[in-house]
Amino acid sequence: IALEVALASLADVPREDASRIPEADWWRSNVSSCLWDGVRLRLHGPARLARLVPLARPAEDRVDVAWRVEPLAQGVGPLGLRVEILDGVGGVVASGLAADVAGEGVLPIPLGNAVRTWSPERPTLYTLRADVLDGDGRALDRIEHPWGLQRFEVDGLGFRLNGDPVTLRAGTVVWHRWARDPEARELAFDAGWFEEHVVRRLKRYGANTLRFHLGMPPEALLALCDRHGLLVQAEWSFFHGIAASRESLVAQWRDWFDVVMRHPSVAII
Repeated sequence: IALEVALASLADVPREDASRIPEADWWRSNVSSCLWDGVRLRLHGPARLARLVPLARPAEDRVDVAWRVEPLAQGVGPLGLRVEILDGVGGVVASGLAADVAGEGVLPIPLGNAVRTWSPERPTLYTLRADVLDGDGRALDRIEHPWGLQRFEVDGLGFRLNGDPVTLRAGTVVWHRWARDPEARELAFDAGWFEEHVVRRLKRYGANTLRFHLGMPPEALLALCDRHGLLVQAEWSFFHGIAASRESLVAQWRDWFDVVMRHPSVAII
């Protein structure tokens, strides 16, 4: 089996496509010519978990998991959904189960005071694991990724994290503009280099926040912020006006939101 991934020329991207960079931004960055992240394949059975978004509710001691399950073959069903939260050694600290899940919905999972909140001072991470199950309890699809319990809120002219006031002390990375420099092209995708020279350095300087200016970085860089405790300001790719259709914006922004919502480090979108 051969898989080919091809990038379209900017000239071939329709103006109504939300991925098209407006002309006013062409000089600012190379985002129009980048493959932003690695390509990953997830194999599944005759049903797939098409969406999984954790919505943290620390004040209520629960997490609401939004899901969408898609049967892909005739006669598949009934389907179930099992969501588990695992600690650092693989023990299940909280779980939830839903039946007849073809379609989409939200599964509330009580945490029973077994999950500590995530913060820059104490970046406690767990693993969120979800399985689509057939009638015999066999897994047809699985999504698994690190997760932390965090709630960031606006409070007047300030912010609160997990109910407590928080002051943002931030650095900024203009990742895509930096990546166009010939000397930076290899380093831009080097998570180890970014960890030592950006994330750890900002932490040593007393920062608790990192702004990714005008564009989504590789997801591995967000994972570093999760692990080391840097709040993140994540931004869409441009702000000079956009000719995209409503349909394209809804589809692409929702996918982008889903990615950033699974990272506890992301606070401002």
